Amino acid sequence: MYSHILMPEQIMEKVKKLTPDQLNSLWYKVKHVEERIAVNPLEFYVPNEYQDKFEQSRAQVNLLSGGNMSGKTFSGSKRTVCHLLEYDPSGRTPKEWYQKFFKYKHIPKLMWFGAPSLALAYLMWEFDIKPKIPPDEFLKFDNKSYTAIMKNGNMLQLKSYDSNIEVWQSLPVDAVHLDEQSPRRIFDECLSRVNRKNGEVYITMTPLYFNSAWMLQEIVDRADAGDKNFAYFKMPLSANIHLTKGQLDMQTQAYKGTREEAARLYGEFLVFQGAIHPDFSSRNIIEPFQITEAHKYEYEFIRIFDLHTNSPNVCVWFMIKRDDPIVYVIQEYSYSGFIGDFAKTVLEMSRNLPISRNILDSSDSKSDKQLGTSLKTEMMKRGIVGTSGKRAHGPAVNIMNEYILAGKFFIFNICPDTIKSTKYHIWAEHRHNPAEKEPKETWKHDGTDHWIRNVHFCFMEMPIINGSRSEVEMERARKYSKHRGQPANYLTNDHQDTANYLTSSGGGANYLES
Repeated sequence: MYSHILMPEQIMEKVKKLTPDQLNSLWYKVKHVEERIAVNPLEFYVPNEYQDKFEQSRAQVNLLSGGNMSGKTFSGSKRTVCHLLEYDPSGRTPKEWYQKFFKYKHIPKLMWFGAPSLALAYLMWEFDIKPKIPPDEFLKFDNKSYTAIMKNGNMLQLKSYDSNIEVWQSLPVDAVHLDEQSPRRIFDECLSRVNRKNGEVYITMTPLYFNSAWMLQEIVDRADAGDKNFAYFKMPLSANIHLTKGQLDMQTQAYKGTREEAARLYGEFLVFQGAIHPDFSSRNIIEPFQITEAHKYEYEFIRIFDLHTNSPNVCVWFMIKRDDPIVYVIQEYSYSGFIGDFAKTVLEMSRNLPISRNILDSSDSKSDKQLGTSLKTEMMKRGIVGTSGKRAHGPAVNIMNEYILAGKFFIFNICPDTIKSTKYHIWAEHRHNPAEKEPKETWKHDGTDHWIRNVHFCFMEMPIINGSRSEVEMERARKYSKHRGQPANYLTNDHQDTANYLTSSGGGANYLES
């Protein structure tokens, strides 16, 4: 795994092949290695393969997500030292990478180093950053401003995440090193500061806590999508070759089998303390398949609406089976204009689907009106009649997570908003007191939850996979099974207008069978 690590017998084989001059040179290096490290602490530094990829990256934003004790902070502090000196003391990266990009090159570089607290930032300066700087390059540390100053004039200012946001504003900076997870607004400010000098932001962290959810969305997914300005690297605990077997075993035993195992041992970005559906992944996203007559016979097709006066109106189409439970999200549509236009498009997109039921969630209960009539009435005028959705989403969350784990929930990849809404649906930062480490069970309503709310409404109708079904669910399943293949016949009277419209229409989405 590590090509630079050699066993004693391998070393002897290489020594035997050395010329006398090479042997003398090697002996000199070994004899004076301590003296040379005192002059240049990074002279003999050799990164592992994960550190090397991070250190060689030229993206503007670099995230190194590593397990505890994996060596991520060492790699980040080494990068900081290179910026301060404007060259790499280990000689592994080109000098020009750390030159000033700002047009006024006579102005010293200003860098920031951020940590959860100022005290922790200072300790990391003393034990992680300063020991890597050649003594001849260091000038002084100003205790008033918490700023380290190099002899070349470059400066590193220590900052904390618990300080006011104003502390992170105003000045342009050349580079920022954020250790562990910063609040979103601090990252945004840092990105704005470095943009003015064509600089970079790099983050070293273990992805443990709630506020890492924004990093997953803003950095990891953008890097995975091919955005060259963002790079993401993860490093497992086993990457640290300097740990003894005892240290490695102790750390592994401490977290093996716990909810923190993936993050602490492997640097896996799961945001498990924040994500409501943490097991949702690419395996739940599939290519659309042809909806055939067999599907129309075996499955029930329902539409669920989230209606608003001031936000987008959203419709999500589901193909579900209750007796052998499975859920597919097959279409989505959202529109912020007149609700009549929204309803018309929904009906056009539903032409070839035997819709058996509509669920409409609207703000009517709060007396929100549009053009003097309720949203549901406007939908009814256009042939879309439905029942109200249940408001208790808690049970639906649990049922949906069971379906995800069992491989019984899938979203067609032509539904990007539903995919995004499911992936980033997170618990709100609600705490009764500052000592609480995890958020309470309430979720964020940030304008991206319309689609996932519709999915939750669907799962309120679905049976529990590993438990018994309620009598209502059993009766609904029996009723549907009895009338399979005849969707218009088992609709309630309220739905008959919609059925009449659908059965008289033609066309539909291009992947649905006519």
